[in-house]
Amino acid sequence: GDWSSDVCSSDLCITRDNGEYYVEDMNSTNGTYVNGERLIMNSRRELNNLDEITLAAVSYVVEMS
Repeated sequence: GDWSSDVCSSDLCITRDNGEYYVEDMNSTNGTYVNGERLIMNSRRELNNLDEITLAAVSYVVEMS
């Protein structure tokens, strides 16, 4: 289905803008990582298929169809 809303928590926010997906660290305690690279706080990074997002000790893989 289509992505219809943003997904945000106190740690990160995933948004859609002009058909592209972005992740932003929202000043999380341990940082947010994409493919092992720490995000700069309050800066967006574009997400791509099979990117791995890591928060603390939990990882999620982005799957886009």
